[in-house]
Amino acid sequence: MLINSIRSHMAEFGIVALIGVPQVKKLLRIIVDTDDARLPSLARICLESLARQFLPLHNEINVAEKRIHAWHLSNEVSRRLETTPGIGPITASALAASITDPEVFKSGCELVAWIGLVPRQTSTGGKQRFSTPTSISPTPPTPPARPTTRRPRPVSRATGCCVPRP
Repeated sequence: MLINSIRSHMAEFGIVALIGVPQVKKLLRIIVDTDDARLPSLARICLESLARQFLPLHNEINVAEKRIHAWHLSNEVSRRLETTPGIGPITASALAASITDPEVFKSGCELVAWIGLVPRQTSTGGKQRFSTPTSISPTPPTPPARPTTRRPRPVSRATGCCVPRP
């Protein structure tokens, strides 16, 4: 959120950077450079506060990632999970740490549902087709249609026509 905040505040002054930490570091250099006239001094003071928060947080994240990678290399289950396409060391470590007994799940589908991955739905013409699971959940299903059964209108015995409802 901090990176997005820095990027959006800088964009207000027409200074735009691509996504990613290296690009944000370029923005931080602009914030620190007092000779850069693109940024007003009051805005620079406010953005310096965000920059001061970013640097220690970035260092903490790097330390945490190094610890996770070290644990990942020491854990055989995590290394095996990493061989799965789309699963890197962070995800493999998280799965290995949180799923201690995979026998609890009856099937792979149950495990995937527990993780929160859902199949991508591509339907056309009323025919539903599911592709590989993604982390993007589908839109909530539409509620079933209300039953349209209505009580029949009363019919007049004399005329044989429908009587309007009260």
